[in-house]
Order: sequence, then structure tokens, then C-alpha cells
Amino acid sequence: VLSTIKLETPVRQMASAALNVENPLTTATSFTTECKCGDIKAPPQQTVPGQSKVYTKTSESTARLTLFSSDLGHFPYNLLLKALPPPTEETVHFQAALGNSHSTPVKFINYSHLITKYHCKTDCPDFIVDRSVSASPGFPSGSEVRVEVRFEPHQLGEVKGQLSLTSETGGEYIFPLCGVCILPRPQGPFRITAGGSVTIPFKNVFRQTTTFSLQVDNPCFTVKAVNSIPSKKTQNILVSFEAPTGGPPGPWFGKMTICSQDSEVHSKPCSWVYYLKGQRPQSSLET
Repeated sequence: VLSTIKLETPVRQMASAALNVENPLTTATSFTTECKCGDIKAPPQQTVPGQSKVYTKTSESTARLTLFSSDLGHFPYNLLLKALPPPTEETVHFQAALGNSHSTPVKFINYSHLITKYHCKTDCPDFIVDRSVSASPGFPSGSEVRVEVRFEPHQLGEVKGQLSLTSETGGEYIFPLCGVCILPRPQGPFRITAGGSVTIPFKNVFRQTTTFSLQVDNPCFTVKAVNSIPSKKTQNILVSFEAPTGGPPGPWFGKMTICSQDSEVHSKPCSWVYYLKGQRPQSSLET
């Protein structure tokens, strides 16, 4: 062995070394490269002019590297390599109003030689991801993989978490997650014909079963009270409208407000606003 080459790099990053190959002959000669480790990349053949030198580069993993020339014989080198833990990936940011969600694809590069299954998990229930994702073979240049992450907050403010993607053959990817939950946005208007009703879906975003109060600011609109809603479940709110007898043809406007009755389930008070619009039937307006 002519020398030992030391290479050290975090996994999925490249480290290189230069080999000084000298040709003492007066004529050019060709060197072929042999390495049985699949993670090593080197030029398959290198021609060195007579009485000159050339530098050959290698990269990540561990094995024996041999250069062979029919004129000069074998040039063996030991590769002593060390793979360090991967660095943390870039932070993925989210923003959603309380009661809504925000989804974004998280991308990473798979360098595995084979089709690889990555197990996906987060350490915070506000960030939701599928249990696994499959990646096509990526060595040596890498194949892009996408996994969808959904941010569904349960309280106002900033939430931080971590996404882990792990595979026995592909290694581990760690993505910091940062979500910001803002106040609920008003919704509507929900149109209701006189004598009719509309159902408005409402989800309990909190982690506990919660009781909510419902109020409307216009007596023409009535709302049916709801019982406690289990955590992460959706319940339809029934809102009815009755136009006043006589008077203007309308339309009439109102606002329904939903508030949590259980202050211990969230750190800050919050409410949801739904705008309502009531109108007489079209036939009545024409008459």
C-alpha cells in the first residue's frame, strides 16, 4: 500500500482527496481505477503523459482503491473514511388561523441504491404527516422525495416541532418545524332564504372535549345550541332565518359568534365569527 487516504464528512455530503500519480516513462500510459465499494466515485480511466504527474480525486465511503497501468503495474491505496452524523435540514415554516390548517411539501434527496421506504413522524401533534413515504433509487446523484406535512394548531402563538424521516438503508433526515397560529378569520356571508336554514361545519381544534357558546346579534337568525364537541371532531351548526313580516324587502345581515366555554383548554381567549345574510324567496321579491 502506497499510502492511507483519510476522508471525513457528514453523511450525504461529499469529501474528496487527490492522488499524486507519476509516470516516469517517456511515453504516455493509461491508469484504470478499481474500487469494490459502491459509494466511491473516481474516474474510470486516466491517461498520464510521459514524465509527468496527474491528480485523481475520490469521494465518500470506505474501501481499497487501486490504480492499474499495464506499463507500471498496480498502485494500491487504503481509504480510511469516517461518516459523521448528518446536519439538521433547513427549518420548514407554517402559518394558519386557529381552526384552519396549512400544508406544505417537505423535500429531501435520497441517495440509497435501492427503492427505499422512509418512516415519517413528528414530535408535536400539531404537525401531521403520513406514516411512510417511498423513494426511488438515487445513487449517485440523488433522487428528490416529497412528503406532505400539515400544520393544524390547537392554540394561538408559535409552535415548534421536528420531522424525522428514517430508513435502514437511506439514513435519517431531521427537519425543524415552526408554525405560527393566528386569530381565526371571519367567514361568510352564509346566505339563508327566509323560512330555511344552513348548516355550518365547526371543528373543535382543542386537545380536549370542549363546550362552546353560540350567539347571534340579529333576532331574525336563530341557532341551535350544541353539546360538548370531542377533540378534533367536526359538528354541523344549524342556523335558521325568518324574515320579519312586512317592512323592507331585505336583505338582513347578522353575525354568529362561537366562543369556547372551557378556558383551561387554551392559553388565550378566542372566538370564531360567521357572517350571515338572510333574504326573502325570489318569488316574494318579484311579487
